[in-house]
Amino acid sequence: CLGCYYCASHGGECVRRDDMADLLQQMIDADVIVLASPVYFYSINAQLKAVIDRFYANNEALMGKKKAVFLTAMADEDQKTASGANASFDLMADYLGWEIVGRLNVGGCSTADDLHEEDLTAAYELGRNL
Repeated sequence: CLGCYYCASHGGECVRRDDMADLLQQMIDADVIVLASPVYFYSINAQLKAVIDRFYANNEALMGKKKAVFLTAMADEDQKTASGANASFDLMADYLGWEIVGRLNVGGCSTADDLHEEDLTAAYELGRNL
């Protein structure tokens, strides 16, 4: 988001011409939104933040009865390391009126090879129970 407000006067259309319009439409049409991020320094990563910032163009269309799930992975074993990421997600979901139905913060995970069977099972069960 450039903060140019082009979208405000053009029906949610962004001045940037990229894949985000398609992604936003899929999110508008979805019943469940799953967001995932590595936690490098106590918060969501820049790539996910850039996507969330682009929600501005379609705030009203994204608001309402959606279920939301948040997944993080981080090298640190201490769960409080994900607290900043969780807070950002919680505030965004609250603002949009989404019901948070699941969260999984996996610690001790620097690479995909570090995932344990219980992490994969927890993620599977979270999805299965939606």
